[in-house]
Amino acid sequence: CPAQERRIAYPPAPWKPGTRVNTPVETVDLVPTVLDLLGLKARTTFDGVSLLAGARPEDRTLYAETWYPLSFNWSPLQSVRSRNWKYIRAPKPELYDTLADKEEVHNRFGEDEIMSDELASRLPSFARRQDAAASNRKTVSPEDLEKIRSLGYLSGAAALSDDDRVFQLPDPKDRIEVFDKVGEARLLTDKGEGDSAIRLLEPLAAGEQDNAVLFIDLGKAYSAQRRYTNAIACMERACELDPDNAENTIILAGTYLANGEPVKAAPILEACVAQAPNYAVAQNLLGIAC
Repeated sequence: CPAQERRIAYPPAPWKPGTRVNTPVETVDLVPTVLDLLGLKARTTFDGVSLLAGARPEDRTLYAETWYPLSFNWSPLQSVRSRNWKYIRAPKPELYDTLADKEEVHNRFGEDEIMSDELASRLPSFARRQDAAASNRKTVSPEDLEKIRSLGYLSGAAALSDDDRVFQLPDPKDRIEVFDKVGEARLLTDKGEGDSAIRLLEPLAAGEQDNAVLFIDLGKAYSAQRRYTNAIACMERACELDPDNAENTIILAGTYLANGEPVKAAPILEACVAQAPNYAVAQNLLGIAC
């Protein structure tokens, strides 16, 4: 499946093992289907449906989204799929007839305005459904929140969906090379090859001045090479661009400590602990800073 179809899957049993089913469904259908297979009654309601209960996936409108590109200061992506048609909301919108064009090579947006408008009109209701579900979830720790954000999940999607400005940011499909190089640089830094990561990321920084992810990863690479002054400059820029990112804030504080600047680290850590008293990483670093 294309990357943006993070909530679309392929149906499990009652089909025999090895049977290939080409009709897409949503991953939110998996839990109610498994419960149905086990003969268990759900104690709550689900967005999805059991595929054993006579659901007809071909008659459903399927929704997919990713808000992770916003971390890079790129546009989010949303898509709806109905029967053989799929519409992708992006700075450069896309419309595909997946029956005639299985590889999604021929973008029909601009050729079939009626179908584009019809599918696009369904997006707001899906985003509101996502927000309603998110509002019922328990509060998560800063560490878990960052993991959720990294997977492309973001609360407040309905409000952002109504803000056309976020869809005027760079189109992620035009930044695939940058995305790939950031991923490669992370692997290099983790392998102890910070210099190679720096050489990969430095040329990108000039064209990605609002990209918090790139700057935090470049900062990590500098830090791995004990080039703390450069690391701090990058991390400060990342925190300026994404001030609500607790993980980046902690990384900056830790780098201050590594550079022998506990006075700068302490207020950052105190603010983190005040906001999230159970944030163990912040507490440990604050103990070192004090």
